[in-house]
Amino acid sequence: MKNKMYIAIAAAAGCFLLSGGIASAAPAVAYWEFTGAWGTGGNTYAIKTNWFTVTNSAQVVTIAGWQDVTSLGNANIDYTLVRYGFLGNTPVGMKNFNTNYPKSGVWYNYTFTNARKGEDHRIELIPHSSAGMIGAGNAYDGY
Repeated sequence: MKNKMYIAIAAAAGCFLLSGGIASAAPAVAYWEFTGAWGTGGNTYAIKTNWFTVTNSAQVVTIAGWQDVTSLGNANIDYTLVRYGFLGNTPVGMKNFNTNYPKSGVWYNYTFTNARKGEDHRIELIPHSSAGMIGAGNAYDGY
């Protein structure tokens, strides 16, 4: 299949992201990547990372990455922090990036301040652009 979407988990203690002037000393806990035609036609599914446990005392989760389009227009994606619940999951924060952040340029960076230490969370991505989008990013346990 030509267009693939990948989801992986990264759990490297002390992992550093350094691209486009953004660096994080917090450990990476999730990774996402989307390629090709994500956001077009029938490719409008949500991307969901694996669950990860927040361990930092500040109770924050930071996301950083890049997003771009394969044609004209802007990438437009909602990034939602979701908390796991036995009776149902709860969205606890959302950030929309409605512009392009090229892989070789300055990347987006946002910190969700309403995570709970000791509880499981994940990031969910929802596309809002009909342009084919490409990109990747990480979630960090802390700043």
